Amino acid sequence: MNREPIVIDTNVFISFALSSTTTPALAVEYAINNFIILQSPATICELVTKLLLPKFERYITLEQRQQLLVRISNSHFEINRALTPILALKI
Repeated sequence: MNREPIVIDTNVFISFALSSTTTPALAVEYAINNFIILQSPATICELVTKLLLPKFERYITLEQRQQLLVRISNSHFEINRALTPILALKI
């Protein structure tokens, strides 16, 4: 199956992490299973940094957040900053 690329905002990933029943969570779940998620090194760093903040511990354990990051990383393609304009034109 040829999977199409998609870009997802970091805040949508955060919503996905906090609750599996919200619309953003359902959208991310669908994207993980059906698309290649495009992320730049900066957005990957932002996602990791935010998800590992202690303030999220009351909603989701550190282990669950780490598992989520692994799952997301298995379904993404990192965009090199130099290639971003070229890839954007093809999409």
